[in-house]
Amino acid sequence: MNGGNQKVEGIQPKIDPEYKDLLPPYQKGEYEALKQSIKEDGLLDPIIISKDARILDGHTRLKICQELHIDPTFEVKDFRSKLEEKKFVITVNLRRRQLNDFQKIEVSQMLLETEKQLARRRHGRKFLISMTLIDNQACKIKEHE
Repeated sequence: MNGGNQKVEGIQPKIDPEYKDLLPPYQKGEYEALKQSIKEDGLLDPIIISKDARILDGHTRLKICQELHIDPTFEVKDFRSKLEEKKFVITVNLRRRQLNDFQKIEVSQMLLETEKQLARRRHGRKFLISMTLIDNQACKIKEHE
């Protein structure tokens, strides 16, 4: 992350389909429990958005706030790359969401793939190698396995 965390209000958040569909939706009982919690206690965790107002975390909380006519609070997070942003989205949900074992494995695989991509980028920058060259070499190695 590149600094820049701030709480803001009066934002029109945008849904990023990639992030909205990245994780399984809440089950009906979970959704109703979260809705009841927000109704009784208010929104305890702000909706996390990117600098361009795409929702990174809190799609369900935002929907519930809209249903309950509660003005949500937003926190803006700034990342150096789309991959670091995606890693955040996966990690925060993996830690907070009540996922079954199969869902945890699926989400962990997404995190692993994102980490691999980040590692390739770091490796390429460290040795001044282009990502295309790294990906081409990785494909050649897989072909020989």
